[in-house]
Amino acid sequence: MDRRRRWVRPLVGSFAVVVGLAVTSVLLHLSSEGGITASIGAKNAHHARRVYTTRAPLLSLVEDAVETIEEVREAVDTLWSAGGEGTLIGDAGETGQEGADEDLDNVMPVPEEGETDGEDELRRAKEAVGEEALSEHLPAAQLKLSKGERRRQLDLCSRNNTRPSFFKSLSRTPRGKIKQIQSGIGWVSHDGGHIRYSHMSTIVRLNGVAQTSNNWMVVWQTSATIEGVADQHLSMSTSADSAKWDTARRVPIRQKQALWSPVLFVPPRGDRDEVWLFYTESTNCLRAERRLPHGRRIPPRYAPGGDVKLVKTFDGGRSWSMPSVILAQSDGTGVVPKVIANQVVVHRGTGNWVLPYWREKAPPEACKNSNSPAFAGALVSSDQGQSWRAKGQTRVGGTWLIEGTAVERSDGSIACLYRTSAGRLYQSVSYDGGESWGGADPTSVPNPDSKVNAITLTTGELALAFNDSPDNSKVNKGRARLRVAVSCDGGQRWVTISELEEGSLRYYIHYPTLVQDGNRLLVVYSVMGHPHLHLGDVGGIKIAEVPLQPPMRLAAEPED
Repeated sequence: MDRRRRWVRPLVGSFAVVVGLAVTSVLLHLSSEGGITASIGAKNAHHARRVYTTRAPLLSLVEDAVETIEEVREAVDTLWSAGGEGTLIGDAGETGQEGADEDLDNVMPVPEEGETDGEDELRRAKEAVGEEALSEHLPAAQLKLSKGERRRQLDLCSRNNTRPSFFKSLSRTPRGKIKQIQSGIGWVSHDGGHIRYSHMSTIVRLNGVAQTSNNWMVVWQTSATIEGVADQHLSMSTSADSAKWDTARRVPIRQKQALWSPVLFVPPRGDRDEVWLFYTESTNCLRAERRLPHGRRIPPRYAPGGDVKLVKTFDGGRSWSMPSVILAQSDGTGVVPKVIANQVVVHRGTGNWVLPYWREKAPPEACKNSNSPAFAGALVSSDQGQSWRAKGQTRVGGTWLIEGTAVERSDGSIACLYRTSAGRLYQSVSYDGGESWGGADPTSVPNPDSKVNAITLTTGELALAFNDSPDNSKVNKGRARLRVAVSCDGGQRWVTISELEEGSLRYYIHYPTLVQDGNRLLVVYSVMGHPHLHLGDVGGIKIAEVPLQPPMRLAAEPED
């Protein structure tokens, strides 16, 4: 046994005992006051209900403590199983780390009917965990909002028009646990056989069904082993109803090296069943084989990105055009791989098509580009995709800006949110249709170095899919608790509308992509088993549904 780990189980055991004693003490205290009882006479039933109601916040703390014990035990079991072996799986946003992962926190859920979230609850929370600790997990603006203010905030979207002001799709069990994926929605493709890696999914709805019976298309990057090997390619699946998906098949693209980061796009005035597929292909930047203890090895792997390319289909994916290069790795200063991750935005004011991209420096041993700058920008087309120009060189000190996701706001500006290593999302804004970009500033949304995805809804709100966890040092690096949030004010404040999947320390649930379909959102995302645990064929591409309720106005409430 590794001496460095001998202390783990005794320490966790002691912690569990302490928490257990505290929980027992609280339960006994409640029982003595009538808050919890095995049988209640009719005479005391009303009093018991009143006592139980007043104790509800305390009981919630008890439940949280019990769940904490369970999570600690799970973490220890996971760490114990991992045994310190080398990580095998990375993602399309690495800089030499073998498993860069992510996490997020700080978007508050919509209160359930009858819930209170005003000053009293905030005061109790501060007393329970301390104001300083609480402030680490809530945006400053949310710390000060009373119940009435929160309700009025949700009404922002409907004050001047009939936009939906409130979406409520949280589905919970009696204990408050979220329910998992909606019935009939599940896997797009499950890993197995000769496929062990699936990641970076993208989804669109086709314009029509002129030559196929399929309405939906999902594409992702995949390989038989791990990320970055030479045969990493793109797979696709189609569906008529978004619930039942065809068997995955390889996108027939001629390739020499690894293919990365697919982005699907349906032109606004394109032909029926016309779909564009942007992606990147490695040109060099190959990392040498690595040998690990116990005879294991990591095969040669390409660094993410390369040339940005485009192929098209006019028959719903049956056949594809020859690739064209819209931005070469050799373009610009130095030989730096270019990468993409999220959808094209069609700007209403200028008609520009805007595709976020970034330059990601490969490890020095893979690519001699240490003196070339890395930055985020956008590919802009003013002629409906006939030609593209690289615009913007956004960078900040101390963190990278990668996997940008762009949305057009109600004032016509384009905001681009970036994954960072600084603990929260950063944002850059363009006021001229993507032609120029301001500096990047931190937002109130935490980010544990993980891809997010944002879109503009047809009614003007912004929707954001993310991992709601602030700590990227966890075993799963925060890639769990997949959530969807909506903003009514251009991204200044966010309200969680759906908790899609809670996840586990044993799995990565990450890299979401959104699409709106009438009164619902569809979210595709990756699932991976923890690379150390050898869980078998547990990964693949999943899809979830988020219902959007019909528009409704919330009546203004009096000041608290």
